[in-house]
Amino acid sequence: MPKTTTSKFDCTTCGRCCVATDDAPSYVQLLPGDDPPPRMVYRRTHEMKTRSVRGDCRCTALVGTVGIKVRCTIYERRPTICREFVPGEAECRWTLEEFAAIGR
Repeated sequence: MPKTTTSKFDCTTCGRCCVATDDAPSYVQLLPGDDPPPRMVYRRTHEMKTRSVRGDCRCTALVGTVGIKVRCTIYERRPTICREFVPGEAECRWTLEEFAAIGR
């Protein structure tokens, strides 16, 4: 009988889904009903800024040290795309593999 393992993903010690690769866009398309803080929204295009002015490709709402301890400062108001990202699912695992491949 094949062995099965259940991995628990602790988002507060990861945060890699909130960090983009260098060539990723610096925004997230907002959908109807999304309500992030106005300071994070491009008014003309209704997109949320995700790249920090620090140039480190992190979402502007992410604080802490990626891979150690992080939190989303707009968790209750995060966009749909963030709400639909499921810890442990295929996209999450792909993100972890990508970071491992580039040594982050």
